Amino acid sequence: MTVSRLESEGKRFYSRAFERPTELRKRFWADLPQELDVLMTHCPPQGQLCGAVGDPLLAARLREMSRPPRFHVFGHDHDFPGAASDGRTTFLNVAQEELLRADPRGGGCALTFDVEARDLPIDSDDEEVAPGHR
Repeated sequence: MTVSRLESEGKRFYSRAFERPTELRKRFWADLPQELDVLMTHCPPQGQLCGAVGDPLLAARLREMSRPPRFHVFGHDHDFPGAASDGRTTFLNVAQEELLRADPRGGGCALTFDVEARDLPIDSDDEEVAPGHR
């Protein structure tokens, strides 16, 4: 399984695509870190801007987190594009197949949003220290 974590200009990203067997997903979602700015997955959490394709294990993990991601960006279910919030996380389904079918000449649209950077403590395990934190 490939997992990527990136910090860019004070924003923390964690991304993973495509589903795996139940036990593997349970272990993976258990390791989902607190206080992410942006979580990017292929599949939505069950119950958020999706039909029957949402991942119930991901949904359960997000509910149990004390500090869930500020934004969760996903696709996969092309029937429910848009944005919704549960008061803790803003969910963004950016799948656009149905939008393209409705307006083939429209070419789809890019979804952009700003994420305000937060001051985060420096991880002592990091090899590099962020500018201004030496």
